[in-house]
Amino acid sequence: MGKEKNSKEIKKNAISEVVINYIKTNDYKTFHTDGVFGGLTPNGTICGNFFMQRNAIPTSVLYSLKDGAINTEISRESKVGAVREIQTGVVMNVEVATVIRDWLDARITEHKKLFGNTKVRPGK
Repeated sequence: MGKEKNSKEIKKNAISEVVINYIKTNDYKTFHTDGVFGGLTPNGTICGNFFMQRNAIPTSVLYSLKDGAINTEISRESKVGAVREIQTGVVMNVEVATVIRDWLDARITEHKKLFGNTKVRPGK
């Protein structure tokens, strides 16, 4: 029979570091977001649909022609109001949401230390 290891030996041989490599997939994209819309799913996960806001793009515009070139706008067909374009949805469990919240809180604290409570983004 082999000798049983005591808890000090196990702790001594325990791994204390790990390297994590971050690799982007081929379809990796960066998105701008103006907000998020969502809530709890029926199975208790959290779903956030991130959106970008913009004015509605006309579906068509009628222009007058002068000497065969586009001159002035006569009329346009467009949706009324603004558009919130959903760019991506993220579904996560509450543990992951908590980690993301804590990460965001740390970035917000960092930002306030560097830039104060200003709402203006750096570089603008």
